[in-house]
This record gives sequence, C-alpha cells and structure tokens, in this order.
Amino acid sequence: MNYISGNGKGQSAIEYLMTYGWAIIIIVIVLAVLYLFNVFNPSGYVGNTCSPSTKFLCQLPTINATGALSFEFAQTSGNIEYNLAFACAQATNLTAGGPFANKTSPWEYANLNGNVSAVQLVPSNSLSLDSGTISTIRKLQCYDINGNPLGTSLAPLPIGTQISGKVWVEYTDGPGANSVSNPYLISLVGTVSVQTGSAT
Repeated sequence: MNYISGNGKGQSAIEYLMTYGWAIIIIVIVLAVLYLFNVFNPSGYVGNTCSPSTKFLCQLPTINATGALSFEFAQTSGNIEYNLAFACAQATNLTAGGPFANKTSPWEYANLNGNVSAVQLVPSNSLSLDSGTISTIRKLQCYDINGNPLGTSLAPLPIGTQISGKVWVEYTDGPGANSVSNPYLISLVGTVSVQTGSAT
C-alpha cells in the first residue's frame, strides 16, 4: 500500500513539474519574441510631435522616407497672414550666412489647397490664412544641419528613423509681393520630432 501511494505522489510531482515547466518555457519564448520586436524600448513609444511656438498651431506631423513632412498649421496672430512659405530644417536659425546661404532656398510656398509647391520666386496663388484657420501643409522637404535634403527617392531614409528639426514660416502682413510696406517676416512655427513612415 505504502509503495503504491509513494509512486502516486512521485507521478504527481513529475506532472506538476512538467506542467509548470512548459508554462515557463512558453513565457520565456513570448518574452524573447517581444524583445526581438523592440517592445521593451521606451523610445518606440515616443509619438510624432510638434511643439508649437507662440501664435502658431503645429500638430499631427508625419514624415516619409524621402524627408517630406506633412502637418496641420494655423496662425493665431489675430490678423490675416499672406504669401505663406514654409521651411523644415535641422538648422537652429534660417538667416543669411546660414547653411542655406550658398544652396537652394529651403522655402516652399503653400498653395490654396495646403499643398507645398516647388520653390518659386513669386508666390503665385500662395496660401493666405486668417487667424485660427487650420490648413494641412503637405510634403514639405526637410533639410539637415548642412542644408542637404534629409532623404531622396534614390536614397530614402530607413522606415522608423527618428527625425528632429524645426519648421519655419515666412509671410507678409499684407497682400502683394514683398515690398517696403509689406516686408517678409520669418517666424519659428515649432520643433518637430517624427519617425519616418512609408507615406504622408
């Protein structure tokens, strides 16, 4: 009797160890897979952000592998701003003598549909915004600290690359081309931190 009872206890112990052993192995495998997918990296949880400057709204930024930034923009000056052009750069300031002094201008005018056009000397049909009106600016090329495009169709950035930079706006306080009465003004819209995605 005692022999049979002891054998039953041994079998129960082995079954107990086997059951929990498999459970522990499964948990280890799941943790390993999660680690491989970078789930435990806190930087993976940092979303795309744009920290706006005073008098501006900058939100929902996205950037694609060719360095083209899209975001929602609004100005809250209380007045209409005219001939809006935008620039996206890692440079700390966009002034004469800066990284763009001897390169193609980073300024791109936004048309009335909120799409950014190619750089042009005259802001034909460019965007003018009343205070508080939100416009989506699409596919604004971003540049690195040296004034070079962050990505191109021939040399795209890897998906998931973290990009930080600044968005600038150039505008006039009155309609018409640049003049003494309506000089172009430059303001920092905000600082963006975005990860490259497949499209914007």
